[in-house]
Amino acid sequence: GGHYGAIVTLAFSPDDALLISGGSDKNVALWSCRNGRFVQLLRYYSSPASTGAKKYPLQNNFVPVNRRRGNMVQRATTHDDQVTAAAFSPNGELIASASRDSKVMVWGRMKRRRGKRDVQVEDYWTLLKILSENKGKGIPLTISFATSGKRLLVGGSNGYGLHIWEIDTLTFAISHLSHSSPP
Repeated sequence: GGHYGAIVTLAFSPDDALLISGGSDKNVALWSCRNGRFVQLLRYYSSPASTGAKKYPLQNNFVPVNRRRGNMVQRATTHDDQVTAAAFSPNGELIASASRDSKVMVWGRMKRRRGKRDVQVEDYWTLLKILSENKGKGIPLTISFATSGKRLLVGGSNGYGLHIWEIDTLTFAISHLSHSSPP
C-alpha cells in the first residue's frame, strides 16, 4: 500500500492517530501515527462492469473497496489526476480530498466487524459523495473544514474560485466566489 509517486499533501487527524497523504499517483492513503504502518487507500467501486451482475443496494451508488460482493466485477478507482489537498474534519469522522481532475470527494469513517470467534471492530473509510466535477473550470488546490465541522471550504486556481459546502447535506452553501485583480 501507499504511494508510487511524490507525496503532495499531508494532514493529521484531530486525535493525531492517523495521517492522510495525497500523491501525484492519484492516491489518497491513510497511515497509522502509532506504528507508521499503511492503513488503507481511499477508493470506491464504479458501476458494475458485468451486465449480468446482481444488483446490490449501494450507498450513493458506490461500494467501499474492501467490501466483497460475490463475483461482481467492478473497477476500484479514486481520483483521476494528482491529489492536491486533503483534510480531516474537526471530529475526525470525515476526510475531504481534492484533485487536478476537479473532483472534491468526501469520505466517511465506518465501522465493521471481523472474525467469528474473536470479533474485532475496525474502522474503514468509504466515499460519501463527489462534491464537484467541473472540468475545465479550474483546479481545487486547498481544502479546509470550519472549526464547527459544519462547512467545507474549497479554493482553487483561476476559474475555480472558492466554494463553501454544507457538511450535513453535502450541498452548496455559497456557489462561487472569485478573486479579482487588485486595482
